[in-house]
Amino acid sequence: MAKIIHRKNIDKTDFWGITSIVVTIIIFVIPKLEEIEWVSVLKWLALIVSIICVMYSFKKTVVWHRYVFLCICGIIFGINVYSSFVPPAKQNAQRERIAILLPWSQSKQAALEDGKLQLEGVINFIAHNDSIAKEFDFVFLNHENDTTVAMKKVNEELKLNTKYFFSTMSAVNECLSKKFISDPEMKNAILVCAVTSSPEVKTMRNKVYRYYVRSKEEGDKLAMIVDDSIKNATAIVVGDSYGKGAAMAFQERWNDRESREPMEYVYHLPQNANKEKIVEYIKQNIKKIPPPPRAILICHYGHGIIQVISALKDLNLIEGSTLLFTSTAHNDRWQGHINRILREQKNKGSHYYAMPNYEYAVGYNEKKYSDDVKDFSEFAMGKLILSINKVKEKQAKTFDEAWWKTEVPDRHLLHIEIYNETEEADIAVPMVVKQFDLKTTNYENIDNN
Repeated sequence: MAKIIHRKNIDKTDFWGITSIVVTIIIFVIPKLEEIEWVSVLKWLALIVSIICVMYSFKKTVVWHRYVFLCICGIIFGINVYSSFVPPAKQNAQRERIAILLPWSQSKQAALEDGKLQLEGVINFIAHNDSIAKEFDFVFLNHENDTTVAMKKVNEELKLNTKYFFSTMSAVNECLSKKFISDPEMKNAILVCAVTSSPEVKTMRNKVYRYYVRSKEEGDKLAMIVDDSIKNATAIVVGDSYGKGAAMAFQERWNDRESREPMEYVYHLPQNANKEKIVEYIKQNIKKIPPPPRAILICHYGHGIIQVISALKDLNLIEGSTLLFTSTAHNDRWQGHINRILREQKNKGSHYYAMPNYEYAVGYNEKKYSDDVKDFSEFAMGKLILSINKVKEKQAKTFDEAWWKTEVPDRHLLHIEIYNETEEADIAVPMVVKQFDLKTTNYENIDNN
């Protein structure tokens, strides 16, 4: 017995046991190895071999190092079992969880068509940044453009200790932004609002942020660009937070000029209204349409924009009108329909689009960035991710510090200048207005001063 205890040579059982434990530890310490399919199988095989070897060696004799081997095997085995059967939310506690609230149901509401573009923009950023997908848990939630649904999903995420929230649409974010600021249960949560123009959205440092075109800048630019020879204006907008905010901003700026007739009436359209319903609605108030030459502000989503233009055509209201489109119309698929309808008019008139000012963009391509809804969903998600990483890497003490230090990213290195004009956490994306040439199908720069 004494000879066996004091032998200097390690037998084959000990050798295979030690080797298996070392292999298991190496695979465990270097997680990236487990991404190789056969390595994961090897880890379990090595662990089983090491346990068999240690248990078999007990038949020969019991020495202290075998107790150590057995303890190590037990610990590693327990960790493997835990990682295999514990729910992902607990298993990936070290990964930052981000709740992404978007509308993408199959509803006929025109606003939800934009939801699909928002989803595409967010996925674009994640798909083109492989490392990000490994560092974060992205949870996509359909809020259906409904405040009640959105609040329910937010409360469910808060129970899972989710800290970061990304949400779109003015109708939802007006409510969420106020809730995040006032509710003590959300004191540690941060909300980033994208595709949200409404002036009623509230922002607050280290709490609620917005990164998107605002109604104020859109309305200001579109009202200012209209030639002084045009004295009358009206607005035909979707009757929700976005449309009402855009009309209000435009109306305030329009009425600032004494040389113009005051704009007094705004058409607020139901989201689901088709062309026939829009025609009927405008006819009921046709006397409130000002005489030409006139400016008409159009603010809607998706196919709703096409329905408005079609209704104006049927009512013979396009001729003699200068049409002003908000940034949601800056989309190739909608513009194709708009241009087709306008080409059919004898007096095609002028039409203008508000869009972000890409004067400072790096590598900007007008054809590539032709959808503000999708592009800004991508930009806003990128800004959120990089801000979180700055805090993690201790490049910023607070999220707020990181947010304002972080340049707007995307996979093409596009940068756009922003202005933080208040003590809150809001920004003003600089806007320009461009005239669309029906012959060349290009945007023409005009004086935006």
